[in-house]
Amino acid sequence: MRSSKSKKVIKAQPVLPFQDAASLSDPEREKIEEQVALLRLGHYLAEGKRLRPQEPILLLLHAFNRIVEDEPSIGFDEHRAASTLERLGARIDRAAPFECKSKYRVTVPEQLRRRAIEAATIKKSEIGEPQTE
Repeated sequence: MRSSKSKKVIKAQPVLPFQDAASLSDPEREKIEEQVALLRLGHYLAEGKRLRPQEPILLLLHAFNRIVEDEPSIGFDEHRAASTLERLGARIDRAAPFECKSKYRVTVPEQLRRRAIEAATIKKSEIGEPQTE
């Protein structure tokens, strides 16, 4: 018998608006975006995925749009993900239009990687693992 220890992932549209965007000011919205992006980046890295320097940001969008049950339903487009990662401390470079489809390339420093994995680990321990008998 297999026990499911992973969280339920809800498939999302490429970009989802805030549920109550009108009630949040820009700084509040940015703070929530940063928290969600940090958690989703942490989940991505905790799965053993690797990020190369100058990674096209389009390769990360699937991870940024994986909405887990207990998280706000925030979706990221390429620009929103780039600006949020930059606020978190990643280096964002604009890609030349002839290089690839992605408009941005991201380099995530080691300190941000550790912070993201730690945030995801703490969140996972708060939720707790389902118990099997």
